[in-house]
Amino acid sequence: MSDDAPRAEDEANAGLLLLMQGALEAGLARYLAGFMIEHIQRLPIGLHIHLLENAGRRDEAQALRTLAVRKGGNIALRHVALQAPPEEAVSEYEALFAGGIANAQMVNEYLGLLSRLGRVDDLQRWLAPDLLFRKIQLDPDFAGDVKAAVLAREDRGLHKSLRAIQQMRRVMDLHSDPDPVLQRLFAALTAETEDYFATWRASAHPLAPIVPETLRLKGWALIARGEGIVARHIHPRGWMTGVYYPNHVPEGGGELRVSGRTEGDDAAEGWFEAEVAPRPGLLVLMPSFYTHWTVPPAAGGLRISIAFDVRGLGADEDARIGDIDANRVPL
Repeated sequence: MSDDAPRAEDEANAGLLLLMQGALEAGLARYLAGFMIEHIQRLPIGLHIHLLENAGRRDEAQALRTLAVRKGGNIALRHVALQAPPEEAVSEYEALFAGGIANAQMVNEYLGLLSRLGRVDDLQRWLAPDLLFRKIQLDPDFAGDVKAAVLAREDRGLHKSLRAIQQMRRVMDLHSDPDPVLQRLFAALTAETEDYFATWRASAHPLAPIVPETLRLKGWALIARGEGIVARHIHPRGWMTGVYYPNHVPEGGGELRVSGRTEGDDAAEGWFEAEVAPRPGLLVLMPSFYTHWTVPPAAGGLRISIAFDVRGLGADEDARIGDIDANRVPL
């Protein structure tokens, strides 16, 4: 666990105390401060929800459950807080999913357990690359205009060296940029996204019944020159993650890789794997629970990508997050 873990736990514990006292808004705000600390996914949220339920604070428990699921937290009790054996943890996740409670972080953890248990058929049914992994070629000529628009904004981007983004510039909020080129791009991305979700909702995939109807798309650009990479990660708050490439990398490298949930996972049988080389106008769509990363471009190479998450809107998500009886996942 990272050095940020104690800070996140302190905020969560302070939020729990306030929720126990019936201070709903103040408790959620304090708990949210823990979620805002980057890459903290192991808070014992499920235990806190259980304690609130047992104390008769059902409204507070439901509000924390809704917030946690929307913000990419893992509310599993047995797996996270109690470190239960894989067989018990899998059953807990399946009960939560059946109750309409899921996010990318929880699905990713569940898939790792399926791999450890050797449940390859179930793992492949959830990964479903024929359904959920798409490569779409958009207009390559228009990609040159997108490249120019992104590079014109490079100076406003922040240089990032975080766990997931290393030695790259990140230009935020391109989805709301008024530039006509970027508006045209995001109109095309939205159309492809709507088709993706319509197909997903109509499928036999385990998550199809709870895929949100109302969605929002948020996009940003990543610019790497030479050594910049995106490390192995998922997008805990998204339902779907996309990457659009406005250029190829002239000197080579820069491939997108999709594979298993953790580096060095010995129980990797059954994981979907792919490698995608950037080319102008290429769009890649995948569920946000897919683990992915990039290869650094060769020395002197310029790698530009426009990444985006698709998330459910709050009201739609709230309607799908049911009130799970604590007795369904007993201590």
